[in-house]
Amino acid sequence: MNLSGSLRVIARATGLSSAKLIRYAKEYDGDNERKVLYSLVRAMRPMECLEIGTSHGDGTMCIARALQKNDYGIVLTVDINPDVGQHFIPELMNRVAVGNWDANEYVERLYSFDFVFEDGNHSIHQVQTVYNHLDTLLRPGGIIVSHDAAIEGVGAYVREGQMKAGYNLPVYVIDPLPWGMTVYRKGTP
Repeated sequence: MNLSGSLRVIARATGLSSAKLIRYAKEYDGDNERKVLYSLVRAMRPMECLEIGTSHGDGTMCIARALQKNDYGIVLTVDINPDVGQHFIPELMNRVAVGNWDANEYVERLYSFDFVFEDGNHSIHQVQTVYNHLDTLLRPGGIIVSHDAAIEGVGAYVREGQMKAGYNLPVYVIDPLPWGMTVYRKGTP
């Protein structure tokens, strides 16, 4: 599905304005999946975000850029890799906090985020653990985006982890990238 079509479908699923999502996506210079991530953060205006699975920090910097544009909010990004944060853009660091933790151990102790970007190790166990704790992890109206939900191999694990936690979510594949994402807003059917 093209970017505008995907944003319209995601807007219907989340109750956000499709016009705002499309407008904000045009602000971001990057791939279409990052444009979706950026536009969601811009439209929601979250105070506190959580990213599970930092890797090189592309998602972190996308979220931080949206928060910077909003002039509001912070993202806590966590990863088991001790080298997290080495590729971050210095001028965005006022919007970023970094944790070097194992998601399987800390998720149940965290709570109250407005926005969660789940992009960890994509194991069934980790995804299920995250989704089992959505009642405390997400504030009312909060959104969780899970990455790599369509890609061959780990996509099946992402979806199975969600299903084991009781979430049967549609997967959005935003052309031309094959990775896919799920988007869920707490309090929406």
